[in-house]
Amino acid sequence: MESKNRVSEFLTRIGLQRIFPLDLVTLAEKMGGWKIYYMAETASFFNRAEAAINTEDKIFLLHPRFDNDTKESYLVGRYILCKAIAHVVLGHIPENTGWVEPKKEFRDDIDKNLNHCTAEFAYELLLPQIEFMEQWQKMGENVKLMSEYFGASQQHILERKNFLMDTKNAPGR
Repeated sequence: MESKNRVSEFLTRIGLQRIFPLDLVTLAEKMGGWKIYYMAETASFFNRAEAAINTEDKIFLLHPRFDNDTKESYLVGRYILCKAIAHVVLGHIPENTGWVEPKKEFRDDIDKNLNHCTAEFAYELLLPQIEFMEQWQKMGENVKLMSEYFGASQQHILERKNFLMDTKNAPGR
């Protein structure tokens, strides 16, 4: 429940009225003028990163493979962006520095240790527990409809459902 409270407090603090699917561009702007771009292939971290964060310039960079290659890829990118937002909101990145959200195979111990809390925050931001459970029932447990409603990948819909309905599963695996 801690992530639920943190996300709620965060959204209240920035004055964002949540609608679905969550408008991540508006959310970033309300965070104090943050911008979202796709990273350049010339970036030194391009081959090992899913995303990057520059706190000095208030920029989130998302790997261009999430730029509508397929709808599912684009939706996975929305989750990755929510994890990047979580790093900023949870204070994992000192001011005027940067962070690279590595691809799974490049994760170091620091990222592995932070992954659980950033994944929990990202899931609650993108697929909030109460709304998720209400829509799960209303939509007849239809993963495709849930994906469209929340703007989340079908994979993440299933992971969230498994986590919420079987607490032995952990988010962000």
